[in-house]
Amino acid sequence: MTDEAPKPAKKECRVCAELIEGRALKCIHCDSYQDWRRHLGFGTTVLSLLIALVAVATPLIGAIEKFFHVSRAELRFSVQSAQAGVLTVLVTNDGERPGAIAQGTLSFPRGEGAYLRPLSPGGASLTPGGGSTLAHYAVEGRPQAFPNANENCKLSFMITGTDPTRRTYDFDEQPVRCGYLSMLFPEWRFDPDTGKPVPPTK
Repeated sequence: MTDEAPKPAKKECRVCAELIEGRALKCIHCDSYQDWRRHLGFGTTVLSLLIALVAVATPLIGAIEKFFHVSRAELRFSVQSAQAGVLTVLVTNDGERPGAIAQGTLSFPRGEGAYLRPLSPGGASLTPGGGSTLAHYAVEGRPQAFPNANENCKLSFMITGTDPTRRTYDFDEQPVRCGYLSMLFPEWRFDPDTGKPVPPTK
């Protein structure tokens, strides 16, 4: 008498309730997984479609971002020297469009100001990525009350080319220690210990 191998136990599919082999990981009737994968809620076809959609949408997002991006000129300046009534600034364009820095103003702590007239017609113009250039300005006007050396004066320049759709004017402001600008005005003198202005000698 020969021993017959026991037949594997049957179990119900967790999705369609049809009988399947006890060790089966997938139902032969409804193609449903019997483990954790049955909770995903979609088959391989849907998953493939989602992957294809992501692959198509990725470059499309970049194109949409580029379409709505507005290129601008981004000019910045830094003071290089101040002497004999002439202010020299270094102008740099970090943007994507040409721009120009025109006239400006020099404001003093007591509310007074001076006009900065460009010595070159139109000020300084820069192309995108065109490096830096020096711009020279004549200082017209002076304060009645001299500030302390450690107080901040304020430089403000009119910048064009920031909006490609129309000719606009933006103002870039930068604080500068008044003592650094003392060479602009021959009568400015500061006490080296206190930084306070010294009255001009008569």
